[in-house]
Amino acid sequence: MTNGTINRELAALSHLFSKAVEWKWIDHHPAKINRLQEDGGRMVYLTAAGGTLAPPSPALFYASRLGKRAMTASRAVSAGIFSG
Repeated sequence: MTNGTINRELAALSHLFSKAVEWKWIDHHPAKINRLQEDGGRMVYLTAAGGTLAPPSPALFYASRLGKRAMTASRAVSAGIFSG
């Protein structure tokens, strides 16, 4: 199991504790959760069928920059502000 996988599990557990505090099921976080150090990761490029670099759609570009606000980008696409 990689450090990244373990960190995803720890993040889910931390979120569970945060929600339990928010919903007043518990008074405080029962533990300080320290994350493991991850390596640099990898860069993955999408390619078209011919093997050339596929141009990213504007919607995908903006959604990747918006993070949690990606739903805003998809709404903008459906509204015709951006075309894919």
